[in-house]
Amino acid sequence: MSAARWFSGILGVILVAYGVACMLNPALLMAPVGLTGKAAAQVEIRAMYGGVQIGFGLYCLLAARSAQRTGHALVVIASIFLSIAICRGLGMLLSQTGGAFHSAALCFEVVVGITSVWLWRAQTPAKKAPLKVPA
Repeated sequence: MSAARWFSGILGVILVAYGVACMLNPALLMAPVGLTGKAAAQVEIRAMYGGVQIGFGLYCLLAARSAQRTGHALVVIASIFLSIAICRGLGMLLSQTGGAFHSAALCFEVVVGITSVWLWRAQTPAKKAPLKVPA
């Protein structure tokens, strides 16, 4: 199995595990980012950090099963993680805040995004997802 498929599979396991943890225990994320324990905040954490992480993790696991899907998955992974990193970094600058959680998350997002780009570029042309803009 290629490095790209391993990467997608390992990332999928991490995302599903984190999503399940946030779904079952939203306080896991709420305290580090300073959210209150209100029920509405818990629902939001469960939906966005539970549901989205689980769904995207399952996508990464599915992509890891096939060399044909991995190229597209790497583009999606890079797009999502680098977008999150840019928004988190700008948010930290604009809010003039950022504790250990935000700094660690930013580092993780940048590393995952850059690794995805590097793995995508390293693929043979036949396996690469085409980056064509629709007309």
